[in-house]
Amino acid sequence: YSILKNKYPIRDFWIFQGLLVDYLQALFFLVFGSNWSAYVIHASALNVLISIIAYFTFINLNLSKIHSFFYSCSIATLCYPVAGTPFAYQHSFVLALISIFIICSAIKKRSNILWFCLPISMFLAFLAQQTPASYINIILIVIIFYYFIYKKNQNNLKFFILGSLTILFSFFIFLLITKTPIKDFIYQYILFPLTIGGARILDEQSAFTSLSDQLN
Repeated sequence: YSILKNKYPIRDFWIFQGLLVDYLQALFFLVFGSNWSAYVIHASALNVLISIIAYFTFINLNLSKIHSFFYSCSIATLCYPVAGTPFAYQHSFVLALISIFIICSAIKKRSNILWFCLPISMFLAFLAQQTPASYINIILIVIIFYYFIYKKNQNNLKFFILGSLTILFSFFIFLLITKTPIKDFIYQYILFPLTIGGARILDEQSAFTSLSDQLN
């Protein structure tokens, strides 16, 4: 809502998660109005997106149409409905899951288009929220390096690099258009959340939930 009033995250108010979610919700407010339906439609759109991509991924992995339809419906039932309305963690999870689907199909089909789209989905997942996207992206990067070293597919590698440069260039253009200092982005979206994660790992009293509390 603040974005529609020309007050942008990071530049005008502090944010440490959900940068992409805020801008997407602003778009849904703009189209459907500032009401509860805009929230539900937003979440439903993400749920539809992940379900459709899952279906075609299963088809690409040679599952039958019946099984693919059943599994994609299961994802639709269990994915975004657990939150119901736009939630930064769910957005990050959905986009990271899309990245996993893309890399599975990209390796199997050796599709240049999919290799081009992979870094875009990975970066958007990170912009939705740092976790779980960061952990999943690290795993994907290891797989990507192993794939290109083992397969030596330079054509796919070129499109992966091109996709990476495209999304990074687009993001810097976005920062320029919104007049958002990159230094503030680094502080608010990367460095500050790292201090929270560090406090949890070290079990400091400042951590709302420590790592040991989550392992009991």
